[in-house]
Formats: sequence, C-alpha cells, structure tokens
Amino acid sequence: MRTDLLATSRGQREWKFVHFLAASAAAEVVILLVLRILQALIGSPLQVPVAIRVVALVGAFLLLWFWVRMVVDFVRNRPEQHAAAWGWALFLAAFLGALAYFVAVWRPRNQSVAP
Repeated sequence: MRTDLLATSRGQREWKFVHFLAASAAAEVVILLVLRILQALIGSPLQVPVAIRVVALVGAFLLLWFWVRMVVDFVRNRPEQHAAAWGWALFLAAFLGALAYFVAVWRPRNQSVAP
C-alpha cells in the first residue's frame, strides 16, 4: 500500500515536471520567435537587456532538457502509430517536433498518472 502511494506521488511529480518543461519550452520558442521577428523588422542587431538574455539562456537550457526527455521517451516507448514519422519529427523539427510529440503521444499515454 505504501509503495503504491509513493509510486503514484512520484509519477504525479514527474507528470507536473514534464508539463512545466513543456510550458517553458513553448514560452522559449515564442520569445525566440518574437526576438527574431523584431530583428528582421528593425534590420540591425537588437540591444537586448541582460534580464531578457538571462531568461532566454535559462529557457534554452529547459528547452534542451525537454527535447532530450521527449527523445528518451520515444526511444524507450515507441508510439504504436507512425513511429518512424515521430522519430523524424523529433530530430528534424527538433523543439517544435518535441512539443508536438508531447501533445500527441506523451500526454495521452500518461493520462492515468495525472493529478
């Protein structure tokens, strides 16, 4: 009984953590996209404040961590449908592929652990 409770608690913490990583990855992609659009519109290099640089650096680390977790999940638990397509998406589309994999494969597979 106690081990089931601990396993459930650990699974819920992991579920929440992966969702945190996914949210921070999505935010990082949006931040980088906005900065790229602003740079294209202005035409010269942007003078980005240090605070935004720090947020972008931490976000890039979390984004990489999220991508690695989705690749590891793909290798350990291959999806039943379109496994080759998901593999290509994870490696060619990188972070956007990881976000799509998270929404389409990881979340439905892990709904039983949801808090």
